[in-house]
Amino acid sequence: MISKKYSKLIDEYLLCFNAQKAGEAVGYAPASARQSAYKALQKPEVKKELEKRFAESRISSSEVIARLEAMALGEMPTKIVQGSHERVEYDQIAAAEKLGKIYALFQDKIDLNISHLNITDE
Repeated sequence: MISKKYSKLIDEYLLCFNAQKAGEAVGYAPASARQSAYKALQKPEVKKELEKRFAESRISSSEVIARLEAMALGEMPTKIVQGSHERVEYDQIAAAEKLGKIYALFQDKIDLNISHLNITDE
């Protein structure tokens, strides 16, 4: 069992994957937040919990494809945050392009592997 502070550190780290920011969010002094958070995340019981939560938070490839399909159909917006401003966009073209790559609908290069070629001059 880990402490509430370590649990909160893991939560914050999984949001940003930045030890400095996660450390500051749980109250470590800015000057030492990075080192303190890194050291805490290396403790065996904290590291084990971090790895467990990370594995639980991952989505499957079919879920990724389902989300991209929903985005391409305009059913799922993308939240864009720029500083203190936040807006919602439907980036259907980008989602459709990613789906096209997943399903190999586009060819970036053509394989011109020729096994036998005879050139004659008649």
